[in-house]
Amino acid sequence: MNLIVIIITAYIMDLLFGDPKWRWHPIRIIGKIVSFFEKIFHGFEDKKEAGLLVVLLTVGLSYSCAYILINTFNRMNYIAGAFISTFLIYACVSVKDLKDESSLVYSALKKNEIILARKNLSLIVGRDTQNLGEREITRATVETIAESSVDGIISPLFFAFLGGAPLCIAYKAINTLDSMLGHQNEKYKNFGWASAKIDELFNYIPARISAVVFFIAGLILRKNTSLALKNVILKKDFIIGQSSRIPETAMAELLGVQLGGVNYYQGISVSVPFMGRDKNLLTVEAIKNANRIMYLVSFIGLIIGVIILWLVGR
Repeated sequence: MNLIVIIITAYIMDLLFGDPKWRWHPIRIIGKIVSFFEKIFHGFEDKKEAGLLVVLLTVGLSYSCAYILINTFNRMNYIAGAFISTFLIYACVSVKDLKDESSLVYSALKKNEIILARKNLSLIVGRDTQNLGEREITRATVETIAESSVDGIISPLFFAFLGGAPLCIAYKAINTLDSMLGHQNEKYKNFGWASAKIDELFNYIPARISAVVFFIAGLILRKNTSLALKNVILKKDFIIGQSSRIPETAMAELLGVQLGGVNYYQGISVSVPFMGRDKNLLTVEAIKNANRIMYLVSFIGLIIGVIILWLVGR
């Protein structure tokens, strides 16, 4: 089956069914592999080398298993191999789940159930949520939708188009490593250093592609995209800055709100640069609007990938 058809089918499956709630979910298996290797190597004296070894083993094993599994089924039946490829890519893309989980925060806020909103938010962000008010909960949710539009949608699609399901799975292994080990605290500062750096490296191109995708989304939504794109691309940190800031800035520009500020992680404050312009109040409705933009961004990203892959004749 053509790779384009496989990726489109995987994307539609995610829109229809969301993330498969299954104990043998590929990303959950990767998480167990990371935990296993962490127990073995975290006691090593050189934490950075040990952490790098965990990355190499996890990513290598993830790619190899996906590659062997697909090729084994391909030799049995080509359709079966295509099905496995489709399922693995489907498991890596998170459009519907991102919308559903952020909508739980939105619903709780609309009902003025702040404690429930904090609890729902804690399931999708790494920052401390126990003391957040309505505006900060909204900001955290919108920032997560924006950032996840890259590492949960654009990046998996990018690597799927580039190298099929095995490379897509390898990317999600890197992303999982970063979410589990890439923390800036005493325990993981050195051990998770490689995980954080490699995740940033693999998101570098997709994050910058997302600036163009958000720009196209803005044109469709009739936003002031020329100024928005200028504020995203012409910033000095577009080339060397953190990848997550690009979709967050683009989302802030399209919503006409300001994101960024002070976040707390395990009680430690981290200052994040302000992004966007404070034209509109950051109300709860920004969550719903951000989800609409995210859906459009995912579709545009898919179409761009299909066109490029078709042009190169794969």
